[in-house]
Amino acid sequence: MPSITVRKPTDRINMLVALPRSKSVAARAAIIASMAVPLGPRKMDEDEPFELKNFPTSDDSATLKRLLDERPHVMHCGMGGTTFRFLLAWAAIRDGEEHILTGDARLLERPHQELVDALRQLGADIEHVPEGYRVRGRKLSGGEVTMDTPASSQFISALMMIGPMMENGILIHWHGPPLSEPYVMMTMIIMKQFNADSNMGFHPQRHVGAESGGYALPEEPFSIPTDWSAASFIYQIIATSPGARATLNHLDQESYQGDEAIRYLLKDEVETADWVDDGIGPETLYTTLVHRALRPVREGQYAFDLTYTPDIFPMLAITQAMLGRSARFTGLDTLPLKESDRIAGISDALGQLRIPCTSGPGWFELASSTELIAALADRAFTFNPRGDHRMAMALAPLSLVCEQVTIEDPGVVTKSYPGFWEDIEKAGFRLERKE
Repeated sequence: MPSITVRKPTDRINMLVALPRSKSVAARAAIIASMAVPLGPRKMDEDEPFELKNFPTSDDSATLKRLLDERPHVMHCGMGGTTFRFLLAWAAIRDGEEHILTGDARLLERPHQELVDALRQLGADIEHVPEGYRVRGRKLSGGEVTMDTPASSQFISALMMIGPMMENGILIHWHGPPLSEPYVMMTMIIMKQFNADSNMGFHPQRHVGAESGGYALPEEPFSIPTDWSAASFIYQIIATSPGARATLNHLDQESYQGDEAIRYLLKDEVETADWVDDGIGPETLYTTLVHRALRPVREGQYAFDLTYTPDIFPMLAITQAMLGRSARFTGLDTLPLKESDRIAGISDALGQLRIPCTSGPGWFELASSTELIAALADRAFTFNPRGDHRMAMALAPLSLVCEQVTIEDPGVVTKSYPGFWEDIEKAGFRLERKE
């Protein structure tokens, strides 16, 4: 199996990073734009296709773009849960078309049935087949649908985005904890940028809705913002490396991306400052991150409620462990259902490091200390990220406190951050690649 062995830099870290663009924003914009062009009230000349500016090159984004451009009968989504779920809803309204949605084995093991059931309630023709799902597109009238404790906010977003294409729009009653709610808000914001009406209510029950009327393309190209998910791993490196500094390309400090929460969760460890250089235009905006002198470790646990941003967990858990802290994380209900079981993966990694940890439904605790971390200085570890891009990137910075860290199957990072290894190598991390 290919691997990368990572050793810490010999000098102080000073990074200059061109972050990738957000695959979460790109997925929503691509799905919506594809509906606006052929089906919406406004049509454009085929010689002047609508531009999604700064579209990401990550595996998931490239796969979704190709499938929307080519629209093959069999749509293989690889490991992309967002791609698979959004295309399930998209295919359901493609009147007269038939598509088979499939993907890698792990993707097909992940939960999708709640979304399929909701689409069927709305009149969709979806059949489970050995490869995945056969979807025969038709005109849907829309209406109300209820989802009890959905396993993913992607189910809500997928339904919302096809709402404007249905005769009566859609109203989704959403019961259970507000897991990953910022991603639903992201969907609403992007829908409105394509001139669709959507709304969200919170009391007495949460609901989200979208009015009928289709999508109208904006006058200007839609620009995909820089990815806060990728930025979170740079925050991890700066937080755990005294004297470190990183300069990041255009990173919107008022983003609608949920993972922006990292700037608040690590505000005691990472100082942020912004400036505009001598160029002209928003692309000259940069953000600098500087390691802040750590405050003394306080007694007791550091507590993190990640209900709204559970994907940050692997990075944040390893960060707290590296800082020698005890920490409790809640709001992790969906993590066993991701590309890997992320709670189990972090448990196994901390077990190798001999850092005590315990977990239960939706929560995780670790009990690190400066003594336990100091004991790792001359030790080497090998980790299997289990096909999970976030696990690979979260574990690599452990090389700052260990002799070396080997990450198997390092290519998994291309799912979201293709340049991750190159970026940390430029920062001074010493990498040894094995094919």
